[in-house]
Amino acid sequence: MPGFLSRSPRIRILVLHYGDRKVATYSSNIFEVIQQAACRLFDLNVQPSDIIIHTKFSNFGEELIEIDPLLWPQVHSTVNTVWVTYKELPGLLKAVDSVYTESTALSIFERAEEDTKPYEIEEHPAPPLCTLFVKSPCGELHTIPSVDLSSSLHAFQQRIAEVVGISVGLQRLLYRGFELPAPQKTLAEYGITGGSTIEMARVKARTRPVARKPVIYLFPPKEMDVKVELGLKGSWEFETVYPVVDVVKGKEVAGDGESICWDVVARPDGNITEKGTGVEVSYLYWEALVNPRASIDTPPTSRPASPSLDVEIFDPARPVLTPTNSILLPTASVPSYLDKTLFHLGLNVEARTSFITYWLPAFHTHTHIALLFLPQTSYSAAAPLNITPKPDRVLRVFMLFKGVSGEDVGLWESGEGKWDWREVVGVNGGEEREGGEGLFRVVEWGGMEVV
Repeated sequence: MPGFLSRSPRIRILVLHYGDRKVATYSSNIFEVIQQAACRLFDLNVQPSDIIIHTKFSNFGEELIEIDPLLWPQVHSTVNTVWVTYKELPGLLKAVDSVYTESTALSIFERAEEDTKPYEIEEHPAPPLCTLFVKSPCGELHTIPSVDLSSSLHAFQQRIAEVVGISVGLQRLLYRGFELPAPQKTLAEYGITGGSTIEMARVKARTRPVARKPVIYLFPPKEMDVKVELGLKGSWEFETVYPVVDVVKGKEVAGDGESICWDVVARPDGNITEKGTGVEVSYLYWEALVNPRASIDTPPTSRPASPSLDVEIFDPARPVLTPTNSILLPTASVPSYLDKTLFHLGLNVEARTSFITYWLPAFHTHTHIALLFLPQTSYSAAAPLNITPKPDRVLRVFMLFKGVSGEDVGLWESGEGKWDWREVVGVNGGEEREGGEGLFRVVEWGGMEVV
């Protein structure tokens, strides 16, 4: 089976307006990157988080509409021009409430400068921007100017991609000999200071499919000791687990495959403490590499009503995703469809948000997405999960998806209501989300791209 393809990101240009200046720069699906670009290009002495972005939508004519940062990942590919303002500008919010054209939008800045007193920057000090250096895998030193140390590592990786030309997914960053593993952390949290040099090692594109970010949430009715055993049978093996525990082979939970065991203290608010390390987390995390040469020998079973799957045990080395067992959606429609579907499956707001935002970058490289959710019985047979004490309710959601384009789009029938995923997965919608007093609930979600 062919491995994951390494896709170079499409270059999109975004024009930023501020005052009488217009500057073209790289677009990004991360709103924070656009805010940082505005500060850097227009030399604005404000925090990037105070930057407000507006654009025009065809339904509203020439009116400038403020963009919600949460909406930006879904609309950025359709936006090529934006107007920049920021919160500290006196008189701005009142002016934005009215309908105005490009010329009047630019005049806001002129009126504000003429009719108001000087800004009191000292009362709202912005963090100083600094310069960082990045040493590329070939030893070349690159300068990254105007960096806000309070920004996330992921936002900084976007800047590196612009300057060095190595996409975020192929970057492995090290500072003072230690790897920087958490993209959501800020540069300051890593102890990075102005003038620092960060080394970058190129990550080889994966040549094997990956089961990405299955995470396990525990919701006990009271604080309790919990033992979580997870096994992988047949054609996959653990690549990453967190909290870190030993991977062993040949235990009962996985047969001849690999298994792990977390010994934790779980609490009703979802917080989990791993006993061996004392690490406190919101969920238990794992990823697995697939070995295409291995497979799980399974006898055929009867086909479920909808959609159909040919085997009882899911074989990650030979995932089946076809027009007969999946739904096809335009990429722009996938987030709302997933939110609705995951709600009916029983995921709460946090889990739905984490699921969708994790997979969005992978969706955006395609025009259409075909997807399905595995029956829990098929998935659990390949990745058995044993929890002690036994939970009252367990929900395991695992999605398969792939990009579809060109003539292949016509192979799928239209219609978002084609499948009842509650029936397919094997849950009563909402019971895991709503729960019940005194019940021990477990929720897991993850997925894999089929190539």
